[in-house]
Formats: sequence, C-alpha cells, structure tokens
Amino acid sequence: MSFHVEYSANTVGQDYGVGDLHGCYDLLMQTLGHMHFDRTADRLFSVGDLIDRGPKNIEMLELIDEPWFIPVLGNHEMMMISVLLNKSSPTMWLANGGLWVLDYLGSQRYEHLLACLMKLGDLPFAITVNVDGKRIGICHAESPVDDWANIEQVQDDPGALQQMIWGRTKVKQLMPPVTSNIDLTVHGHTQVGTAMTTGNACFIDTGAYRTNKLTVVALDELIQTSELR
Repeated sequence: MSFHVEYSANTVGQDYGVGDLHGCYDLLMQTLGHMHFDRTADRLFSVGDLIDRGPKNIEMLELIDEPWFIPVLGNHEMMMISVLLNKSSPTMWLANGGLWVLDYLGSQRYEHLLACLMKLGDLPFAITVNVDGKRIGICHAESPVDDWANIEQVQDDPGALQQMIWGRTKVKQLMPPVTSNIDLTVHGHTQVGTAMTTGNACFIDTGAYRTNKLTVVALDELIQTSELR
C-alpha cells in the first residue's frame, strides 16, 4: 500500500469528489447516471467509508477494481481490516454498522469477502489531485499536518494516522488553521447538512445512508467555490 498517491490533471474528462458512501451503491449509481458521469473519461475520488450501515457493502468494495473509482481509506475500512485480518475485537465494528459481515462468515461467499478485504490493504491514506493548475488533498477525516508538503512524513506516526482516520477537531473550529502547500483539502467522516468549507478544508459527508443525500461535487467547482469565500 502507498501511503500517499498523487494524480496528474485529468485531460480527457472531469474529476469529482464523493462523500461517505456506507453501502449506498444504488444511490451512487443513480446519482452518477443523473449527472451523465463518463466512466471512460471522468474520475470519482472518494473520501472513504465505503462500507457499513447501508445495504450493498460488497458491491461498494468491488468498485475498487474500477479505474474511475479512486478511494482513500476510511475508519470503517480500517475497522474491517483490524477485525478480519488482525483479529482485533469486533465489538466496535459490529456496533457501528459491521453486522452485515455475519451473513458471510461460514458461507461460500466468505472467500469473495476476503478477496474484497485484500483490496482495502492497497488503499492510500491520502491522495493529491491536480485540477486546473490547483492541488487538492484528500484524506478521510482531516489533515494531520499544517503543511501538506509533509504529508508523507507522518506515515509512521500513530497519532497522525488516528487524526486522518478519526479526527473531528477542524470541522468544529470556526477558524481552523489553513493547511499550506495545498489549495484545498477534502474530507468526509463528520456528517454535515451540506458541503461546507472551513479554513481551506471542505467536508462533504452528508449522511447518505440515513438522509438519501449523497454529495458528489466537481473538484474544479469546489476550488472555485472555496476561493469565493
């Protein structure tokens, strides 16, 4: 697994960001259909939390194989890895939407579940996307660094990894510090009523699994909106 992956500008299509999906596969497909998403040219960058709470978790994990679907690791994927690979206690995961996995244990579908699980180990913690001469940083919960140029230096720092996967500090601050050397950072994890930007961090998890409201936003428009603030 690469801790951080940088993507060059998309010269043939549009780049989008999507909030936490939580098994809402059908909602995602409907949304992409309505917006005429072009799977041969466009790219969809996910802030993570593909699984749990919603109805179609395996279908979401299978999307990792699609070249147009590019997620970072979320805390729900991390819990799945910890339980099924590292044999950690399942209590927290099961209490937070992981009960769906019980349908696979001891069944013929378990091998397919494990194959999907292996894909999670290849997901990065952070992504940088180049968009119209600007740069967008993506990680699940919040940036662990004040300078995005240092993002790769924290890959062995347990506290920084915890912040990237579980942090909720910056979304609650009225004027959080701006992350330098990046035009905008994009995150999920903390549910908001509508996509919001504070400092230069944008949060796009609108609780699709319970609100039926999935945020998919063009990254170039996201930068323009943030610059107008």
